Amino acid sequence: MGFRILDRRPEWMEWLILQNTNAYEEGFTAAWDGIRHRLWKNRGPETEAPLLPFLDLDGIKLRIPPRPHRTRTQFLRARQPHTLIFWGQRDIFFTPEGGEAYLRDLPNAELHRLQSGHFAVEVCLDAIASNIKRFYDETVAAPRVARWTA
Repeated sequence: MGFRILDRRPEWMEWLILQNTNAYEEGFTAAWDGIRHRLWKNRGPETEAPLLPFLDLDGIKLRIPPRPHRTRTQFLRARQPHTLIFWGQRDIFFTPEGGEAYLRDLPNAELHRLQSGHFAVEVCLDAIASNIKRFYDETVAAPRVARWTA
């Protein structure tokens, strides 16, 4: 959803935080194969029906990743936002290669490989929160202050 908004208003994005969310073809585990191929390659009411349990309250924790958008990766490549990536290395849905794939389009991104699964924020909250604050202070806020004082 956020990338749809940014497609219309790219100037709204100053920086980006990602946590175990694939934007590339690599990085998916076999756990997603049936879902990805059923939903993305032959989408319709009959292929969506078996996936509805993933969208109810109990299934929301297994969120279906958005359809692959070439525009998303092109947007990242063109805009080069300051990006902070947190990646749970033991994710049952997305492999470490999914996080590393961002570095092709965002070579200056900061990638933190966490010893956690898909819900890294539940296991590594302190590390994530402190790195977000540090990243903001050093990468987002500091250049703003420098521009204002120049």
